[in-house]
Amino acid sequence: MTDPYRFEEEVEGWVSSKELDGGLVRVRITIDASAVTARAEDGKEFRIPWHEVRLEMGGANGRVLFCHAPGKRFSIYSDDRSFERGVEGSGGNEIADQLARLAGERVTTRARHLASCAGCLIVTVAALYWGVRSCFSTASGVAERATSAVVDQVPYSIDEEIGSALAESVGTGLAVVDDPLVLEPLRAMVERLAPHRSLPQATFNVRLVRDATPNAFALPGGYITVFTGLIASAERPEQVAGVLAHEMAHVTRRHQIRRIVQSLGVLIGSEAILGDAQGLLDVGKELFTLATINDYSQRAEAEADAEGIRMLHAAGIDPSGLPEYFAILRDEHGDVSEALSWMSTHPMHAERIRATREQIAELGASDGYAGFDLDWEAVRERARR
Repeated sequence: MTDPYRFEEEVEGWVSSKELDGGLVRVRITIDASAVTARAEDGKEFRIPWHEVRLEMGGANGRVLFCHAPGKRFSIYSDDRSFERGVEGSGGNEIADQLARLAGERVTTRARHLASCAGCLIVTVAALYWGVRSCFSTASGVAERATSAVVDQVPYSIDEEIGSALAESVGTGLAVVDDPLVLEPLRAMVERLAPHRSLPQATFNVRLVRDATPNAFALPGGYITVFTGLIASAERPEQVAGVLAHEMAHVTRRHQIRRIVQSLGVLIGSEAILGDAQGLLDVGKELFTLATINDYSQRAEAEADAEGIRMLHAAGIDPSGLPEYFAILRDEHGDVSEALSWMSTHPMHAERIRATREQIAELGASDGYAGFDLDWEAVRERARR
């Protein structure tokens, strides 16, 4: 008689790791009596022995099974039901107990999810259909506009939920700075910029951390982290304001959520529209690490530059600070430095300097630009400590 729990087939799945290009790779998963093993097309292997496996259940459909292990820098996961069956059949009593606990949690979550979805299913399907149908032009255009159609329908509250969950975990170990002499100028810059944001419901929270790298990054929902190295390297406050405007633009243009949807396709994004943010939240936790948080496309970077310039001009802040800071980075670190995580995938500095200066010229000179009432050299000196 065939044992229904004997696992003999391979299933498709994913491995997420900040050490991977893009943070995510498709794999073939096999299970035997000793471990869960995943292999990528390039031959790279990921293995978790049963005694180390920790399970989580999530995904927008509530059926994605995640295998983690303490100390390992990757996760293996799949929504193929054969994967769950194989884990249950081969993992032993402890794994079976973990699955039983997850099953109880899933029943509650899915019941709540189905109740919330019933009223909006037709509207959502129609929105996705017409959004994707209207963008049919070229293969790349279809993918880009299909993603936009989904992201436009995802409530901004999901951005906030993901950002809130990640704010405590991303960058764990960084030294948070509470010095008001350095922190308050950043908050003042954001307060001047925020009224001119393109997404009215967006709010912003600034955190300062002590690190000599000239760096800044934004999480979904408006959580912005600034490194003291950014302040120390800026010759005037308008340059830091330019970087903040750029990061705020990533938030208001929702580039982080777009990246998640692009990674998994429109299906998981469409399910999030139905009120279950768990899928995007689970994937967001896997993708958004300190090493990969700013892995935006060059198109997204150019868009954030342009939107940042617009916000600066509207706020009465001299927008030339942004191309000035690009020039500082170019002169100090070369055209692109791998050490600068927020610059590593950006367009070349020379191109960004040219594009932002042209935009500023098109906006025209303004007599309304107002500086910041602070001793910038004192702020820089404090940031260097």
